[in-house]
Amino acid sequence: MDRDDQGAGPVPLYHRLYLVLRQQIEDGRFPAEVPLPGELEISKQHGVSRITVRRTMEMLTADGLIERRRGRGTFARSGALGTPITGQLSGLADNLSSYAEHTTVTLHSFEYIPASPIVAATLEIEEGGSVQKAVRTRSREGVPVSLLTTHVPAALGRTYTREELASGSLIRLLERGGARVDSADSTITAKLADAFSAPLLGVQVGQPLIALTRTVRDEKRRPIEYLSALYRPDQYEVRLSMSRDGSGSPNLWRYQQKPEV
Repeated sequence: MDRDDQGAGPVPLYHRLYLVLRQQIEDGRFPAEVPLPGELEISKQHGVSRITVRRTMEMLTADGLIERRRGRGTFARSGALGTPITGQLSGLADNLSSYAEHTTVTLHSFEYIPASPIVAATLEIEEGGSVQKAVRTRSREGVPVSLLTTHVPAALGRTYTREELASGSLIRLLERGGARVDSADSTITAKLADAFSAPLLGVQVGQPLIALTRTVRDEKRRPIEYLSALYRPDQYEVRLSMSRDGSGSPNLWRYQQKPEV
């Protein structure tokens, strides 16, 4: 094995280089009609060996992101990554409904379990109280977009079936069960794919993901859903619209619409 293949961290060098080149392809750094730099040039640019570069290029080829043309070189494939699904931080119900309409769902688990301390605190129920836990992936055109783990109070969870959740929107099912979705508190950060999430999302262990946690509340501010979601950043993006605050300070910004998530 190439001595610098693993590198100093938990993510191998070839995979880190793969993520960098993939992002550059997504950003349009390599026009479709211009060949990519050669292995030697890439190895010098990124400080890795040619063996590492070669392994990275094999991964990009396997994923359909580049193609080798005999006698001409290696080229980025135009449009190989497609257009990510966009999530706006406004219009909670409409955004979630639109997201559901553009993706298909696969239900991996559906069960009733005792609430952990974190789940109980978030849903404002007693620790150990019954909650419904579901794990789903959403895909677009066969490509996984997100991994969703939801916890719902048992009384609400029993208003719909496993089959209904496997084919519909959870928000719509909660509303059908009598809850009126009013607001949500969300946190967005980044996480690395682990041995559980990586195969479900079709990525390598250690690949960066968008991580979102959301507590959905009804009109009385009661929590009705706790969501932990992981999104592939090549398939999903979050946008913010802001304007100057109006106070005269050059450093103050405000949302053009009040964020609901």
